[in-house]
Amino acid sequence: SVLDAVIPLKLSKMFFGELFSKILTNSNKVSSCFQSRFVTKEPDAFVSSKQDDTLFELVNILENNSPKNILESLSGITASKTELRTLERLTSELGLARGVVNVLLYYVLNEKEGTMPSYNYFEKVANEWARKGVKDTKSALLHTKQLKEQPKGGAVKYTSKKTGVRPDWMDQYEEETEAKDKEKQKQEQEYFDNLSEEEKAKLEEKIKKVLG
Repeated sequence: SVLDAVIPLKLSKMFFGELFSKILTNSNKVSSCFQSRFVTKEPDAFVSSKQDDTLFELVNILENNSPKNILESLSGITASKTELRTLERLTSELGLARGVVNVLLYYVLNEKEGTMPSYNYFEKVANEWARKGVKDTKSALLHTKQLKEQPKGGAVKYTSKKTGVRPDWMDQYEEETEAKDKEKQKQEQEYFDNLSEEEKAKLEEKIKKVLG
């Protein structure tokens, strides 16, 4: 299957993006499919459907690939140490499951038009998702689908300054948090640069273990 070919190798940005988009634009089968396969795990009308296969192919990809792999597949370039540190913090500090981090990555990068934002930005979105009951790959996908289906005026906008109603303080808040996070990233990079080669290797190995 496509899944067997994709999992061990670097994901195709086009394949992953199209697969994700295909799932989220289907308004009828996602909830039913999750309900039947995740809850009852019994044969149902969707088992043989192409949509069902596509959905669970995506879930398997999200849960069996590290955030680093997903990020590099979406961006097409090797993840920087700062980006890896952001992913590590999402896992260690927020305690997010791998599948949730990967859905969050796709959603935020899509909203940001491919630009990797700061950790603070991811944290803000992740906290909002947690308040909405997102706790695993299933609920993350369903929540993302719901956000996509919302009317433009009613959708939650974390990034766009051109659409939706934004409070006056939002722009200043984003600028301040971005500035603080950039300063922290700079300090972390300086700290990393001053480490010995042995210390760098140990730190990188620790991050790899956390990210899976």
